[in-house]
Parts: sequence; C-alpha cells; structure tokens
Amino acid sequence: MEKELDTVAKYLKEHDFKLTNQRRKIIETVFVSHDHFTADDLYDVLREKGESISKATIYRTLSLLCESGLVESRDFGRGQLYYEHVLGHDHHDHLICNGCGKVVEFKNADLEKLQGKVAKARGFRIESHSLRLFGRCKACR
Repeated sequence: MEKELDTVAKYLKEHDFKLTNQRRKIIETVFVSHDHFTADDLYDVLREKGESISKATIYRTLSLLCESGLVESRDFGRGQLYYEHVLGHDHHDHLICNGCGKVVEFKNADLEKLQGKVAKARGFRIESHSLRLFGRCKACR
C-alpha cells in the first residue's frame, strides 16, 4: 500500500495537487480493492468505514487517478463506469455476462500477438487497448 500511496503522492505533487486526508482515504480504499468498482461502490465502502467524503470528491479523485495511469476506467455496458487499479498488475481483458453482469478477467498471449500483427500490418502502433467480450456465462445460458 505504501508504494501505491507514494506513487500517487508523487503524481499529485508534480501536478500541483495536494494529498488531502480525503484523497488519502480514497486512494487507500482503491488500492486495497482487487475488484472492479463504481464510484457509487467506493462511496458506499467509505461510508461504511465512517468516512464523510462527497461523491464529487470521489469522482474528482478517480479522474486524477485515471489521468495518472494508475487506475483505469472500464465501460461494461451497464450505464456507469467501473474502475480498477492497474499499478503492479499485468494487462488483461474482460469477458462480461449480459445476463448476470459477471466480469471475468483473462490473459491470452496469442491474442495479444495477433493484435500486434494486425496493427503492424496496417502501419499502426498500439499505445493501449481494452478488449471486452460480451456474452452469457455458463450459469446464464
């Protein structure tokens, strides 16, 4: 946790933002989670811990974390963004169930190579990507 907090603190300082107590609480909560979460989920977790942090502060802090590249937002087709921290995590893609909403992370080296070949053949350099595959999980079929 200290590594993540130090990394975020450095980013904030470089961009003339302060590491307030509220931002610290948000950051600590984000980097403890290993699940995908919404801003509302984060708000609820902080409230359960007895923290009084506005949704606006949560949204602003999540935006800063996304700008830093330490957190990424994902659109899983549910009408709101989901977030996950990526510091220290390998790249992965997502399978999303249209029935129950379950999100499954996966890695596939062959798929990554194929994407690189496709881009190279078209003179394109990939800087980032997000692959989301929508379907039905076994339980929902």
